[in-house]
Amino acid sequence: MAASLPVADDWQGRGEVQVAIGRGPVHWTEKRGRSMTEKRGSKILSIIFFILAGLSAIGWVLFYGYVSAMACAFGSPNGNCRTRMPWELQGEDFTFLVVTPGVIFLVFLGLGLLTRPR
Repeated sequence: MAASLPVADDWQGRGEVQVAIGRGPVHWTEKRGRSMTEKRGSKILSIIFFILAGLSAIGWVLFYGYVSAMACAFGSPNGNCRTRMPWELQGEDFTFLVVTPGVIFLVFLGLGLLTRPR
């Protein structure tokens, strides 16, 4: 007897296709790759997260420079002061100017890496 045509059964959306071949209850499951739409969507999402990571890194540097300049302008009576390096900061200054923007940058970078298409 001739083999019947393969029957695709993916109504549950699991990314699996069960194909019935022949007369008997012979089923095999083949994992399919992601569709072009899924790949395109994850690529766009990944690009968005990488752009946000870049913008947050640029914003981090600009924000640190601005806050340091304001601290120098209003904190020094003669106006002669130097900008402290991030590793020289202590306490809440370190948390506010280094840790928080760094975590935001790393979250966007991590999300960009997690969502990139494979």
